Amino acid sequence: MSHILEINHDNFDDFIDSKKPTVVYFWAKWCNPCKPFRETLEKLATQHPDIQFGSVNSEIEKELSKDFCVISVPTTIIFREKIAVFMESGSLPLSALNDLVEQTKKLNMQEVRAQVDQQTLGEK
Repeated sequence: MSHILEINHDNFDDFIDSKKPTVVYFWAKWCNPCKPFRETLEKLATQHPDIQFGSVNSEIEKELSKDFCVISVPTTIIFREKIAVFMESGSLPLSALNDLVEQTKKLNMQEVRAQVDQQTLGEK
């Protein structure tokens, strides 16, 4: 049984709207590193049942890929409370993913939101 939910444009916003960290990875059928990386994410998901895991087929969900500037696969994005707090292209080892998940759990989201607000003001 997969611990990774297939995400599409219709359910994406609801999926990332959580207090829990949410790991989303973008993939494609033709991508050779994507299959072993998914297996790594499956292992991570069994180690972290308190985290949500989702995958986006970048060939089908082109709009989502564009929204998050995904230009290569696999790409991993970690969200917390609808905010992308980490993004990386390429496969990551299980140990690095574990560290990222643990760091994401410890984030002070008030501080993160304040930084996002400040960046948004600076762009205006």
